[in-house]
Amino acid sequence: MDSSFPSHPEHGAGIQMALKVHCHCTWCLVASSHVLLTLQGIEPEIRTYNTVIIACNMSGQAQEALKVYERMLRAGADPTATTYTALISAYGKNGQLDRALQIFEDMLRRGCERNVITYSSLISACEKAGRWELALDLFSEMHREGCKPNVVTYNSLIAACAQGAQWEKAVELFEQMQAKGCKPDSVTYGGLILAFEKGDQWRRALAAFDQMKNNNCRPDSVVYNTVVGALWNTGVVWAQAKAVQVFQTACRQGHFRLTVHTSSESGTVDFGMHAFTVGAAVISLMRWLSELRERLPKDGPAMLRQQVCMTVNKGKPSREHAYPDIKAAITSLLQGCHSPFRLYDVACGCRIEGPAGGVADWLRGPELERAVAPYCKADLLRGLNRDVLLKEDASVEGRCSEAFAAVKRFEESHKVAAQSMCAEYVAGRKECVRLAMSHAAAFGFKDEVLHDAVLLVDRTMSSGTALPPTVLPLLVAACILISARQGEQAELLPCDAEIERVLGVSLRGVEGMDKSVRQLLAGDTSAISTLRCLKLYLERMGTDFQNASELQRIAGDSFALLYQGLADPALLEYKPSLTAAAMLASCRCAAGIVPFWPATLETLTGYREQHAAQFGSAMAAVGNLMTLVYTSAEMHPHHSY
Repeated sequence: MDSSFPSHPEHGAGIQMALKVHCHCTWCLVASSHVLLTLQGIEPEIRTYNTVIIACNMSGQAQEALKVYERMLRAGADPTATTYTALISAYGKNGQLDRALQIFEDMLRRGCERNVITYSSLISACEKAGRWELALDLFSEMHREGCKPNVVTYNSLIAACAQGAQWEKAVELFEQMQAKGCKPDSVTYGGLILAFEKGDQWRRALAAFDQMKNNNCRPDSVVYNTVVGALWNTGVVWAQAKAVQVFQTACRQGHFRLTVHTSSESGTVDFGMHAFTVGAAVISLMRWLSELRERLPKDGPAMLRQQVCMTVNKGKPSREHAYPDIKAAITSLLQGCHSPFRLYDVACGCRIEGPAGGVADWLRGPELERAVAPYCKADLLRGLNRDVLLKEDASVEGRCSEAFAAVKRFEESHKVAAQSMCAEYVAGRKECVRLAMSHAAAFGFKDEVLHDAVLLVDRTMSSGTALPPTVLPLLVAACILISARQGEQAELLPCDAEIERVLGVSLRGVEGMDKSVRQLLAGDTSAISTLRCLKLYLERMGTDFQNASELQRIAGDSFALLYQGLADPALLEYKPSLTAAAMLASCRCAAGIVPFWPATLETLTGYREQHAAQFGSAMAAVGNLMTLVYTSAEMHPHHSY
């Protein structure tokens, strides 16, 4: 026995007190267990074992905690609820839910009483492992045992539901805890807001954020990141403006700080960004670029030194899952506005780097103006009534949902099958589309008439009846007039003489083809084209169609690409709504408009950019079209859009 540690009944209590002091120093936490295990001739009290296990837990050393637990069993000591709870918590924090469950089962076998802390720790472990169903099962078991949950229990449950994107269940728990007398705290609201964010319920997230502040719960950096991310990811014009306002409020409270390091030796000025949602990262980048642009006239190019850099940090391991999307968004934004920056991977994340001279010239140019417009123009909405805007958005959502349901019904009952078209038509389809474009332009018809007419021609030719190539000009003429009569005001329709002059065919022949088309289509000449779907998506996002610059900022080259893609046979394989979605997402990505495929449109359409094979296939087809059009320098906005 080491003489410096005399065997005395009071010595265990002394060690326990010493270890509690050690709990304030991480490296001492791990060392403390080894000190205990090397003591000779001392039988520590159960409280001492528990203190060491808790110390290991606090330091994230689950294996060390287990070693102490095993020694405890060998010594014949009976573990208590505190012992098991500390072990469950340790494994939960380490992401080892299976081991935490094993400890819980051991606890049951030994007949040890489970308390609220035990269940809360295990539910928290379920949350970290993404097992929200198991968390709810344990909550039910907790009730059956008569164990009363506390605010920590509810917080863990709400967080578990948030991880599983189960916002309805999170709301149910939030209401239940209040009915049971548990007052929500900042952690509660943070979990609820995250649940709304993952469930694409941005209006609810904003309401919960306001409720949080009204109840004197101070939002932290995590909450601000979540709220900003939820609002920005919608793609809705007003919601993104609100995201910027929330971001600016957070900045005034010390969040989203940009760290600056200037090196005279290397001639660099290096900024650091700390954001862990795409929305917060994009707005942080816009803020940084805007501030550089504002400072440039005052401080001159010398402020940039020789090299301008920004480091985007991945953040904690638990947040690294968002980093690939953040990196993709930043890369797209910088490329879309033709910046001189280049992006490199570094150990902590990625590094944006550009030569000072090139950056200074670019900051003075027009490309940056469009890129940072959402950040700089957010104050324009500050004076508007928020409740009115929210109500209007809910109305737009309902209207667009009803319209998209009609789109889906149309697509199910009016399918265009390329394989049903005769080979002669497929070979000459490009000329038919060109002819339709010429007729529509000559008459001055609005763009929907052209796109609907092409869809009617395709529907007619996929009806199973083969029309000879010689009558295709008549078919195009008839479909143009059918679409015009369905989509234009009567007073805007041309007279008979004008029709014959522009079309170059007799009106009698066109009328005969009109009857044939209606017969082939069983009298149903309705058409919901890709253009109509695209405009529906933009309407859902709150786009002002009268503002050309805003339309370009939101849609990119979607309209021009859609016009160029009318004759692309590859796009016949996809429904109009899917083609429109792929067009919009691809053009937004090319222009650096984030998010590429907004959450509101995912909710509206059910199309998931990253998970639906059909959506991915349509994106690839549109990508091929973009490559062809851009390389041939054919991309130019159609005048009517």
